[in-house]
Amino acid sequence: MKTLSKTLIFVFFMMSLLLTSCQHKASSSKYNSHSLICDKVDGICRYKIVINDVTSYLENSYSLYWPNAGQLSFDTEKQLIYKCFNDSISKDFGQACRKFLGNLWILDESYCLDSVSFQEIDTIPSGVMYSTYRIESSYNEDAGLGRFIFSSELYPEGAAHGLYGVEYINYDCETSRTISLTDLLDTTGLGMVAAQAIESLDVNQEVKDCLYEPRKEVPIPSNFFIDSTRSNLMLVYPLYEIAPYACGIQSVALPFSWLSTRASLTPYARQIVKLDVQLQTADNI
Repeated sequence: MKTLSKTLIFVFFMMSLLLTSCQHKASSSKYNSHSLICDKVDGICRYKIVINDVTSYLENSYSLYWPNAGQLSFDTEKQLIYKCFNDSISKDFGQACRKFLGNLWILDESYCLDSVSFQEIDTIPSGVMYSTYRIESSYNEDAGLGRFIFSSELYPEGAAHGLYGVEYINYDCETSRTISLTDLLDTTGLGMVAAQAIESLDVNQEVKDCLYEPRKEVPIPSNFFIDSTRSNLMLVYPLYEIAPYACGIQSVALPFSWLSTRASLTPYARQIVKLDVQLQTADNI
């Protein structure tokens, strides 16, 4: 254990040095996206890591659209940082970027490492296998509603497949705040409503075919978005939660006109999706 503790102290010390050395690799350009002006920021760091005389290589990279400083409240930017980097500690975007680039995540703390050394390198030798961790983001906006999409892929060297995920943040441009699921409806019983939608709606047939087994209730995810037509609330489930890896990330569609008879939608939700118009259109079909 003493060996492990000394090694981890050494690792964290070296990571702090690498955070500084990686910073210069980021570059940005302005991107005007409706009401929010975003910076396009790219960063990449590559490492050679030697563990007990075994050499491995690692590449961390990101390509992100991020709102200019001062456009978002502190709390809103913290939400974006958490969704993007799974980082609840960093105080701002720059710190989160540096921390991500310096994350030597292939070092396994469960082993006592007799010898660890690593260095930042410009290129990874051709033909060798290496581990990668990449994050990308986009932002789109339509008629006052914005949507941040954060996608990530982590691929350990030698693994049969990588792990990937998508996270959404829905943004009200008029009020300058993020939209939570409880802003849209009372979530009591939503797990059973979502299970009904999977079972009975044709739009969810692929999800139904992928379920581990038929269910009367599914978990209520925090990850969701409103589709571009504002006709559906989309509940997003990560890998493995309700279906096997081969089926990928699952998105369950809850049409607002259908949902309104099974859950209590808030006045805010009814207003932003123009529910009265949707219901009238459905009656006329």
